[in-house]
Amino acid sequence: MGALIRGIFVVIALVLSVTVPYGDGMKTKPHLSGFVSYAHDDAVLAHTFLNLMSPRCNILRQCTLDPWWDRRLLVGQTWRSEIEAAIEVADFGLLLLSPSFLASPFIVGVELPGLLRRPGNLIIPVGLESIDLGRADLRELDHLQIFRLLLKGEPDPRWFSELGGNNRKRFCEDLLGQMVERFEREGLIDE
Repeated sequence: MGALIRGIFVVIALVLSVTVPYGDGMKTKPHLSGFVSYAHDDAVLAHTFLNLMSPRCNILRQCTLDPWWDRRLLVGQTWRSEIEAAIEVADFGLLLLSPSFLASPFIVGVELPGLLRRPGNLIIPVGLESIDLGRADLRELDHLQIFRLLLKGEPDPRWFSELGGNNRKRFCEDLLGQMVERFEREGLIDE
């Protein structure tokens, strides 16, 4: 059954990779699948973040980003196998970091190992809620740069939860810019 689900995801990804005008002419616009990992304790903040990111992901010229998150689960679906299948086909993992994220047994035991073990899978840690980086066990993420927004005139970058209004929108714009740059550097999309 798992192989069937993975096969369906591959077919969907191929169908979504359509020829559209971008760049200098008609080219196939790359489709990148993502997996969004967040703690359910952070659901309100995570949804706020994702609602700001979604339209920005939909209007990219360089590629189509399709971040999967558990809101796509339908009644009666086997949630664990759906999550594992989404992790298996993800080109990138968008990790919404917070104390609750790092303390979640499911994230630490299932989602992170699934995302980290896949060669070529890009891990994108996002500072959703403030974490004491000097004291926290970052669960094998301590070697990765965590995205936070550096505001003009401030010495330290800010976590998403510390921002409001237009700065939250700017957080998403700057993050998406860095994501596209990473995708280009890794050869997932054309520069």
